[in-house]
Amino acid sequence: MFVLGGAAGALGFKYVGFVCVVPLAALLLALSIPPLLRDIPRRRASSIS
Repeated sequence: MFVLGGAAGALGFKYVGFVCVVPLAALLLALSIPPLLRDIPRRRASSIS
């Protein structure tokens, strides 16, 4: 899936342009936010002790 996604992104960028990349980047950002929010309290707790 990683290779397929990379190829699709490269082809989309080549033929469509930057507009093709923005929704995919927004999706990846949205998927990364929940784990980030879960890690913030853990990181604060570990830095206190």
